Amino acid sequence: MFAESHAVTVPETVSFDNYQELWESEGQLLDTEDCRRDALAMLDRLDWWARALRRARAREPYTYSYPARAEE
Repeated sequence: MFAESHAVTVPETVSFDNYQELWESEGQLLDTEDCRRDALAMLDRLDWWARALRRARAREPYTYSYPARAEE
């Protein structure tokens, strides 16, 4: 799916390993510092990509045409 939409992944993630230990019974996250740090790292990376792609598209618009399929 990602390859077909020309998307790329970023290595930064927000993960809830052992999620049952991270949340209190009322649904509040117990330790927000790690999640906040990870979320900021991921959003910083996405922001970098957005700015880089905006500048690149201004210089050279991205176009793609799908290859012709063989007759069936």
